[in-house]
Amino acid sequence: MFRIERRIKHLSDEERLRERQEKTVPLLTKFKAWLNQAVHTGLPKDTFGIAVNYALKHWDALTNFTKAGHLDASNNFAERCMRSVAIGRKAFLFVGSERAGHAAAIYYSLVESCLCRIRHRQLHAERQTMPNRIFHRPISQGFATV
Repeated sequence: MFRIERRIKHLSDEERLRERQEKTVPLLTKFKAWLNQAVHTGLPKDTFGIAVNYALKHWDALTNFTKAGHLDASNNFAERCMRSVAIGRKAFLFVGSERAGHAAAIYYSLVESCLCRIRHRQLHAERQTMPNRIFHRPISQGFATV
């Protein structure tokens, strides 16, 4: 599936949607059939059973990208953007006081969320679905135009 995504990432939204419908949807259909069989082979509380049930429960969200060409097949970019927020939460435990830590965590989360949105807009403008680089905006340009 990700080989297909790498090959079609530079196409227009309409072309990407058509390719996904022709190539990715049949793969996902086979995968769902396999999941429907696999759900009966393992224990529901086993790691494998939990994973299979999770995939079946969230099937619509998993396959949503096949219904629109502008959507990404992965949320890796958003996860990378928010990683610093998650790491920062631990660091804010040692800011000096509990109140200061909560305030710093709130402000940091807000700033990182805004930066994530800015990066996403830039990447969408460039029609990149799976970026290989991180967008950096010079501070001198400010954020007023975003």
